[in-house]
Amino acid sequence: MNRGKNGIRVKALRDFGYNNYADIYQDSAAHICLVQGISAYTANEVKHTVDQFAESIRAQVKIRINTDDRNPLATKVLCLLYKYLKYPAIREKVKDIVGNSADDRIAALRKVGNGVPWIFMPRSQREHIIRCYHTLTDDCTMMEQRYGDLQAEFAQINKAKESEIWHDFELHSADYYALLEELVPELFAPEDSMYGLP
Repeated sequence: MNRGKNGIRVKALRDFGYNNYADIYQDSAAHICLVQGISAYTANEVKHTVDQFAESIRAQVKIRINTDDRNPLATKVLCLLYKYLKYPAIREKVKDIVGNSADDRIAALRKVGNGVPWIFMPRSQREHIIRCYHTLTDDCTMMEQRYGDLQAEFAQINKAKESEIWHDFELHSADYYALLEELVPELFAPEDSMYGLP
């Protein structure tokens, strides 16, 4: 980026966490100018330079994904998209496991404090707290088992073979194309009607 001798402080950008053009392309000039030593004017210059570069690359590079031509570029793209598509399902399962039901039980246990309030609590409240404790213990056991299942599922996604990913693409190609079009519009070759669906 500093080849143009525009006085852009590349080291400052790197120190802030911008490691490549993609990091800058996905960000805004307003956020870039938060980098120490980067003015609003320079941030706009940086953003403009990277956007122009991205547009030039987009004009030159087109992707064709066809099950009859499993070239290295298409395979690499599919492998990344496969993980992108599968990870959210695991995140949702984690949310389902954790839920919000534990919050009330933990709040009940906190009322015990250092133990002194327990002495003055009515019997019904103490019984309720005991039930909350046992329920939380059971929940923790169940969560440990389900997290183990999710870890195995996560590992399975990361270890998926290229042939398995291509097969998944054959079954759910629309999901892959929709995601890729959302992430990088106009990336497909114009002659690929219907995005080259197999």
